[in-house]
Amino acid sequence: MESEIIKIIFYFFLYSLLGWAMESIYLSIGQRRLVNTGFLYGPFCPIYGFGAVVLYVLLIHLQGKPVLIFLAGFFVLSVWEYFVGFLLEKIFKTKYWDYSNNKFNINGRVCLLNSIYWGFLSVFFIEIWNPLVETQLAKIPSAIILYIDIILVAYIIIDMILSAIKASNLSKRIKKLIQLGENLKEKLEESKKTSSEKQKVALQKIIDDLKLRQKVIRLKVDKQVHNLKKAFPSVQSEHIKEYLKLKVTELKNKTKE
Repeated sequence: MESEIIKIIFYFFLYSLLGWAMESIYLSIGQRRLVNTGFLYGPFCPIYGFGAVVLYVLLIHLQGKPVLIFLAGFFVLSVWEYFVGFLLEKIFKTKYWDYSNNKFNINGRVCLLNSIYWGFLSVFFIEIWNPLVETQLAKIPSAIILYIDIILVAYIIIDMILSAIKASNLSKRIKKLIQLGENLKEKLEESKKTSSEKQKVALQKIIDDLKLRQKVIRLKVDKQVHNLKKAFPSVQSEHIKEYLKLKVTELKNKTKE
């Protein structure tokens, strides 16, 4: 039992890595540039790791029955993809993939074409790929695999914490930009109304400081939004929509000036 858990943890990291590599290569070819996909800093995509572990635990007993594996994989991985998509949307207010333009989709989180793909991938995984991996894994001492698991678990916990902080920073920075914009508008109105030169000079210093802070934060947000859209081309986020709305408002204000 203990050795089975060690093996399952190893599978999680192995398939998280392979999933990240597969998706990054696919997007890089499509966009004709190097794309580092995934939510985490490191080369891991946990949705694939968890999906592979779920497949292994639930379907390994169906080995030798490809039709049943296809049907079970079709259903199990579709439910998993829908659940993860729903969870990410609720936690981070971000839709990392969207199948709304595909036929027979459910809320843009899953679609028939992808589910068929999951079915065939399940057959390949259970019948061909995983037996090869198990054969090679059996040659490595359990103690070494355990040490690898411990190191990777520690690493991914740190990575997840840092990645979650990065995601929350985007929301905080956009809110800060909105606040600075409101303060700037207020000070500009005050500057127009005052007749005191001394007060105008003081207000101008405040206005220049607000504009500088706006510029610094905007550069950080622009970079973060760019990286997010590069990793997830179809990403839809309330934060991004809020930021784009803010930029349109700022552009209109500049036009009025």
